Amino acid sequence: MAQKHIVKCLYCGEQFDAQPEGENTLWMKPNPRRYAHLTCSQRASLEKTQEEQDLETIYKKVKELEGANFNFIRTKRVLENMVKKYEYTYSSILKTLTYFYEIKGNKLKEGMGALGIIPYVYNDAYNYYYNIYIAQQKANKKITEKQKVIEIEPPRAKSNPIKLFDMDFIEEDDNDE
Repeated sequence: MAQKHIVKCLYCGEQFDAQPEGENTLWMKPNPRRYAHLTCSQRASLEKTQEEQDLETIYKKVKELEGANFNFIRTKRVLENMVKKYEYTYSSILKTLTYFYEIKGNKLKEGMGALGIIPYVYNDAYNYYYNIYIAQQKANKKITEKQKVIEIEPPRAKSNPIKLFDMDFIEEDDNDE
């Protein structure tokens, strides 16, 4: 018999047995040290606001960029400073990171934090995404203009009168002879 591994759910606090993962796994590890019921985790992810989702994505992206040099406390402090000082939103910070490192293809310089470049490229990223927005609006406008309803009258059947043979004409020709 397998040894029981009793853990506490991160979200509901209920204890459960977390046996090694198999086909019928009803739990997951939201982070390396914690366990949670699958349903509790799904419910928690649905209840997250857009701001919380963006913040979580920023941490993942910075961790991916910095690798072993990732410092959660420093990253959190820099983010809080940007939100207070520059009045950036987490969504705009995330889009700026995506613009600079993925769209532009820039690499992280050693010893530099991934977030330090944001104030310098924020306006470029803003213009990039704004131009995309304008192009989408123009495309949507053209699509709606092309979708005007044009009513066509149903075709009418042509009424060609049947041409009858004129018998009077023949009789007159017969009498002339």
